[in-house]
Amino acid sequence: MKDLGLRYITASAGPEPLAQATTAAVAGSTRPATYGVSLAGAQRDAEPAEDRYVAGLPPARRTSYTEALSGSPRAVGTLTLPGGLMAGYETGGCVGAARRAVFGTVRMQALDALFPQAVNRGFVAFLATNQAYRSALRAWQHCMTAAGWHLASPQAAIQAVETLAAKKGTSPTELSTRQAQAAGADAACDARSELRMRMADALAEFVRTLPRPELRQLQRINVSHQKAVRIASHDLSP
Repeated sequence: MKDLGLRYITASAGPEPLAQATTAAVAGSTRPATYGVSLAGAQRDAEPAEDRYVAGLPPARRTSYTEALSGSPRAVGTLTLPGGLMAGYETGGCVGAARRAVFGTVRMQALDALFPQAVNRGFVAFLATNQAYRSALRAWQHCMTAAGWHLASPQAAIQAVETLAAKKGTSPTELSTRQAQAAGADAACDARSELRMRMADALAEFVRTLPRPELRQLQRINVSHQKAVRIASHDLSP
């Protein structure tokens, strides 16, 4: 964009996730327990500065700016994802050039962004029918209710803390205390119910059901993703 004489505003992505934090899939090892949610990460502007800048441009200028950034609306590719869903992706503009520089092709970046998500949707549906996981989830819910937390799942617990963090007026102390309480109860109930262990078992079962072409595609995406991370890290290093 700079080479074209155009301005592009970048913003901080927020703090790096805490490696030992508790997630929906992994029980963390920090003490006190935490989901790694911070006020700085949750209370960033709802509308990025770049979007505000573009919205403030005169209509004709906005059109040319958007085309320089994303390319012509006709410059699109399509992917067929697991489950038969068709997805489109932009191939032109400076965004397309950046994706080619990092991933080799724009299509590979689109696969990286969309293919694993489609597979994960299949896993979510699989979990809904897995009796061992469902039994563990009910045990986790009962345990959390007994501890004073009426939550449907670990993901719901994390989202509740994120909602608190995004709420105007929440103090660091309030967030830290509430997060430690929720994550601590979650960790204790996970140990009793073995919920996350049952989820890992179900994932192994699900992967065994995937067609070989999907598995090979996931493997290619993983290799490509690791390479892209190395390239991006090198380009963004001071």
